[in-house]
Amino acid sequence: MPDLMRAYGLQSYDAVHAAPLLRSGVTDMVTRDAGFAVLLPEDAMLHTTRRRLSRTRARRRDACGTR
Repeated sequence: MPDLMRAYGLQSYDAVHAAPLLRSGVTDMVTRDAGFAVLLPEDAMLHTTRRRLSRTRARRRDACGTR
């Protein structure tokens, strides 16, 4: 978990959820938490509600632009 927390800036509870996704090879994740947008698009295809879509997209743009 510490490596994920450092690499992506995730909190411990988010890293616990991201770890199985990243290790399993599964790329689709259903979430209402825009915080997972820091995961690289090739690692995580996020599915969220329409209401949270714009915030999730904006956060992903910001995160991917700084890597």
